[in-house]
Amino acid sequence: MLQVAEVEQRKRNQLIVLTEGREDDGKRATLAFALAISLQSMGTDVAIYLDSEAVVWSLQGAARGVTVKGFDTLESYISFFEGAGGQLFVHFGGLCQLDGWSEDKGTHREYGGLRPRVTRAGVATLASLLLQRSHLAF
Repeated sequence: MLQVAEVEQRKRNQLIVLTEGREDDGKRATLAFALAISLQSMGTDVAIYLDSEAVVWSLQGAARGVTVKGFDTLESYISFFEGAGGQLFVHFGGLCQLDGWSEDKGTHREYGGLRPRVTRAGVATLASLLLQRSHLAF
């Protein structure tokens, strides 16, 4: 059973798992990053784990021009999240499967390389984050 201190710690540490990429025109990604920024503004330490189709958002140019009605641009949300100290993890296996990604060059043919603050991670990292933090998925 969780101790009170452990429950309180988890409330201050949030993990958002994002699996949607461009197939929904960036809607889930925009909502996930907007939520992350809101949580950061309330003093919560936030990490985002990008998996499946969402690995595309780990690339430098992928979010440019993505706008959802009623929101700022996805690029602005990601940049603000990173600038506020948010941790951004990308599932390495998903990245390797991304059409257009060259592991040898470390770049995507259309979007370029990884964003500077992205950490490559595997399933063990995700498992560890899930144990340490409250979490939700988009």
